[in-house]
Amino acid sequence: MRILYFIGAGLTKALALPTHPVPAMLDFIGTSAEYINDPVVLATLTDLERCDPYPYAWQSCEARSLALELLEQRRQNGTTDPSTRSRFAHALRERPGESIEDLLERTDGNGNWSSRGADERFRFAIRQIFTLIGWNIAWSPLISFLTRQFERAVLTRSSVSTTTSYWSAVFSS
Repeated sequence: MRILYFIGAGLTKALALPTHPVPAMLDFIGTSAEYINDPVVLATLTDLERCDPYPYAWQSCEARSLALELLEQRRQNGTTDPSTRSRFAHALRERPGESIEDLLERTDGNGNWSSRGADERFRFAIRQIFTLIGWNIAWSPLISFLTRQFERAVLTRSSVSTTTSYWSAVFSS
């Protein structure tokens, strides 16, 4: 799964399927909102809104208010309302994108209870999102990318042909 993050945003987005969007560094929160029905992702994103100091560069009163509403629903009913989750996800997607690295830097654990351990919980949510994505990606852009990389390498023409056939066979099965 690390290759998705390592090879760049352009290819990362090309690998995404409509049913399994892949987050990139600058749109991680907005894309994470697509997975809001997962309890780990929901808990992390609602808790980030309660952090003090606030971890986001752009404050969203709507997102913060909906996060508190979701937390209260969870406390009272043990569950959350789908329409509230949907509105919360929309509020997160409306926020301007920011670097996930900057966000993680601002969740260093200094501050209120939600801030303590927020960076570790956020890393857990990141792992959860990539677990949900699994290998549900568009393979053809990856095969094309790898083929071009091998062609650029110092390989003989026959080796490139063999390598291309190998990768096509691996990813088509």
